[in-house]
Amino acid sequence: SCVAKKLKAQWTLELQQDMYAYLAMTTESEMVSGISTQIRMELEGQMMNLLYTSATAGNVNWYTVPPDADTKTIDIQAYNKTLYHAICDADNEIFKKRFVNADWIVADADICNRLEKLDNFVIDPAEAANRKTIGRRVLGTLSGKYKVYKDPFFAPSKILLGFTNPDRVHHTGAVMATYVPAYLTGTWENPAKMDFVKGFMTRNAMKVVIGDMYATVTIVEGKNPVS
Repeated sequence: SCVAKKLKAQWTLELQQDMYAYLAMTTESEMVSGISTQIRMELEGQMMNLLYTSATAGNVNWYTVPPDADTKTIDIQAYNKTLYHAICDADNEIFKKRFVNADWIVADADICNRLEKLDNFVIDPAEAANRKTIGRRVLGTLSGKYKVYKDPFFAPSKILLGFTNPDRVHHTGAVMATYVPAYLTGTWENPAKMDFVKGFMTRNAMKVVIGDMYATVTIVEGKNPVS
């Protein structure tokens, strides 16, 4: 079903005057930009949450502590690299069900921090510019196979893997249909309060078509039960 998202921006005449006088900025344009960013981030977050909760290909657990928890005999740094093995195992679950491999990963900031430290992680060439981006962004690639997205609002201790190929409709895992990308009202000036009001709306629908196109890895804080 289609869902409408609506936000309202409101500012005073004094703010509009001061922003232009001291910063040479137009309050209305800044408000519209801020509202657009907020709605985009919320829609992206809803889509990521829908994919995560609808992932049916399988889940693989990875434990932060080695099986025997003996740091004297186990190379902890080498053990941490087995996180990549868990990702490959989750990817394999997608392949067994849909005959395709995942090509992207999304995780929260802490998990992405772990991934960055792996030897087979390559930082995105545009990372210097990406650091200026608020919210989700491409961080890099893992083993040349997975594009890694860093999402500060994603489910903690979870990695979501998925497959995307716009050239193959029958491999569509999920759909996000934007019926109305953006609708802006006129700017209304209230003479009683000497302030301004502007509305913004967008209408979208989201649906997971094939849940088996997505799998997860769960990061478990604790000792690996496998001996």
